[in-house]
Amino acid sequence: MVAGLNKEDRGVKRYAVLVFILGLILTVFITHIVYRGQQQLAESNFEFLTDNQAENIKELVMLDISFIGAGASFYHATQHRHGITLLVSPHHWSMVRKA
Repeated sequence: MVAGLNKEDRGVKRYAVLVFILGLILTVFITHIVYRGQQQLAESNFEFLTDNQAENIKELVMLDISFIGAGASFYHATQHRHGITLLVSPHHWSMVRKA
């Protein structure tokens, strides 16, 4: 009985180990490239979404400021003048029914 491998079997074993190592190195390399690409894409998406949300918040604040301005204008238009609360502008007084 021969305990060792013959030359032909050793060559196949070396070839199999070499192919396995090259495949492993190639897999690690491709995985690293894909990981970096996904990381850059995630950062790009995050920046886009933060810019988009900042614009949305800015627009909402501007709408709120406009609404507050309209409320302030209405408040000042209905202030007491000479003891009378003006809910209707003076040029529409002739249309208001007298009680």
